[in-house]
Amino acid sequence: MILFYRFLPATLIIFSLSLTASVLPRKNYHPAFNMLSLEALAQLKANAAVEIPLLDADIELGIDELHYHEAHPVDWATLVGAASFDLSSLEARNPERPLPPGAYSNYRVTVDRQQYLLSVVEVLADKNNQFLYVTAKLVDHNGHARFIVSNQSGHIAAQLVVDSTRYLMLSRQTNESQQLIYKLQPVDGQQSQWSNARLLSMADIGPMHRLESELVRTELLLEMAPTYYFHHASKSLLTSTIEGPDLGKLDTSKIKKGAISPEISQYLSQLKLLTQSAHDSVFLVTKVRRDAGRVKGISFMQVVQGAVFEYASSIRIRTDGQVGSLNLYTMNTADGLYPPTRYSHQEILDMAMDKLKAYVSAEELPLYIQPKLPPYMKYFYYGKDQSVHPLWLVTIFGQKSTEDDSYIVVIKDRTGEIVLTRGKSELY
Repeated sequence: MILFYRFLPATLIIFSLSLTASVLPRKNYHPAFNMLSLEALAQLKANAAVEIPLLDADIELGIDELHYHEAHPVDWATLVGAASFDLSSLEARNPERPLPPGAYSNYRVTVDRQQYLLSVVEVLADKNNQFLYVTAKLVDHNGHARFIVSNQSGHIAAQLVVDSTRYLMLSRQTNESQQLIYKLQPVDGQQSQWSNARLLSMADIGPMHRLESELVRTELLLEMAPTYYFHHASKSLLTSTIEGPDLGKLDTSKIKKGAISPEISQYLSQLKLLTQSAHDSVFLVTKVRRDAGRVKGISFMQVVQGAVFEYASSIRIRTDGQVGSLNLYTMNTADGLYPPTRYSHQEILDMAMDKLKAYVSAEELPLYIQPKLPPYMKYFYYGKDQSVHPLWLVTIFGQKSTEDDSYIVVIKDRTGEIVLTRGKSELY
């Protein structure tokens, strides 16, 4: 595939280039990069000097008090209890005055009829999202707990890891002072936890879905330990960059230029919580770079409703077969379906021919004015509103199929505006 920048107005080119440069800062902005690593957390010695109950009391809830999704959310999670976490006793609830490690109290919790002593070792605040991150180490067991609290709503999402068992604690939508506790089934097979990231909350329950997504995203970043992570979401564009020593493997044996790649879709589906791209996204391979027969790099474009998105994404493969870096550009399709195109292929072809005959003299018309290939559409990202615009591209070949006797017609699907230029698409 080719980006048709030379056939678009110069202002669009400048905007597109400046956008690419501006959305890729080299700063790891996510709080996970300021947290203790899982290795460092495992080596810390928990302090058991002071104990404070973290729960007001155990709560016995009848099934009739719960929504069906609360009692039976998914087949890999079992409701094992409820609680009311009282985080007002946390000394560092004020993020402006965090305490040093070792200065926090311990908190005793009851989960699934077992008591655990948590030693808080770290408290971080994300002022942009108004989140508070609380990390605790288990005193008498191997594992840790992580609480993420929304300072705006008061909702809590937390994960407790005891040896190989994971528990998830989520505030109720109807009562943020109560949390339901679920026991999670272990991930099947030998795959890592991050490659099987799952969410329990329903997508249409906004606050808790957002909070749980942030909790799982934080755990993924700590487990994957990438050297760099950046994500930016705008109205129409999702941009993600991930670099690191262990980003999983991509099956490159069937990767072929010019073909739809389910292998890329499958790999990216494992990272959907980091990239926020749709789980059913489809990608077209546009370039494959090889070294001594080994695939070392892949360029690809997203396909939406049969049309490609103008930005080319890329994956770099290391010599050991692991993915070394990902640069992903996708359309933000989560907020609604894109309307069907206004014009059919035949209507676009007729419009292109009319435009050609109206603005090109009979002497300059190509001797062969029937296109050898049908019109096709691409999505372009431009404009003051930073939105995605579908554009039709029609290549009308002359008899010699050279740039001197061929034309390209660009038609905006939303407005019907037509741009005519002499030349030949480098795509063919």
